Amino acid sequence: MKFSVIIPVYNCERYLDRSVQSVLEQSFADWELILIDDGSTDSSGKICDDYQQRIPEKIQVIHQENLGVLYARRAGMQQSHGEYICFLDSDDSWHINTLEILNQYQQEYNPDIIFFGYRKVIDLKKIEGPIVLSTEVTSIEKDAMSVVHKKVIEGAISCLWAETFRRSLIDWSRDYSPYRKVFKGEDLLQNLALIDNANSVLFIPDVLYSYFQYESGLTQRKIDQAYLDSHLIVQNVLMEYVESWGIPQKAGIQLFANVYRNVLKSLITNSLFQPRYSRQECIWLIKYLTTGEMGRYLDDVKIVWDKKAVAIATWLLKMRLYWALCIFVYICRILYAIRKSMTNILVNSKKEV
Repeated sequence: MKFSVIIPVYNCERYLDRSVQSVLEQSFADWELILIDDGSTDSSGKICDDYQQRIPEKIQVIHQENLGVLYARRAGMQQSHGEYICFLDSDDSWHINTLEILNQYQQEYNPDIIFFGYRKVIDLKKIEGPIVLSTEVTSIEKDAMSVVHKKVIEGAISCLWAETFRRSLIDWSRDYSPYRKVFKGEDLLQNLALIDNANSVLFIPDVLYSYFQYESGLTQRKIDQAYLDSHLIVQNVLMEYVESWGIPQKAGIQLFANVYRNVLKSLITNSLFQPRYSRQECIWLIKYLTTGEMGRYLDDVKIVWDKKAVAIATWLLKMRLYWALCIFVYICRILYAIRKSMTNILVNSKKEV
């Protein structure tokens, strides 16, 4: 068996057919498909069973209690038989020749991991990308793995679905039970061991994956302690690898710096009229970022001036100027609301014309 394709499934009845069909329609035939029903409460589990009954020689289905995507991925890997592992999210899809292209590169270069490109499809209409690690085929051996490590700490390498890797790289001996509650950064958590165990890596420019996003889901997300603690757990594990790779701690912290920026951006764009965060929650989040383990990394966070409001908020946070930051965030919210209202007025006036 060449490829084991693993799809973690949780309450995705609307999109699951698209994902599974993109596997069934592959031009390359030497694969197995493993569907992990992670305690779905909709009809996703039944859809998985229907596919398994139709093609029992190619499809396995595992039903388990809701343990999260990290455990779902590991359950799939444990049941896999392929030389290489591929992940596909249940609301995404592959191009028809994804596995054929990956097999061709594997035959020519024989790498332990192949990283490929993808496109973002937003609300089924807007396409962003392609997003690739390299615009040309780039083969990296063990003695030059620092190139890959740099991509990791920059945040360019994270998602398991943007690669295929040898099954022999999996860190079977590691106990993942302490990471049971990790739901942000869980792919990077597992990717670190794969990269550390790899002797060769291949970057290819081919765009083989369509990653679907929906704006409504993005704007409704609320950052809370569970979100922050999840990222913190992953960052602590990353710092273990950063040390073993000989990378300075200040460089290793820059991926985690995005967490601080995302919180501040979320607060700044918090609606005045339908707020995601109460005044007390805003104050709590700001203080939480500066205390305990979160505060331990804050001093090494670089201020990035591509978004000036977030940059100023980051500086105020680093200075521990809590009330100044609270006032600044509130002013930004007012300006954000005015700008949004003006945009809506212009859009409506154009429609009337």
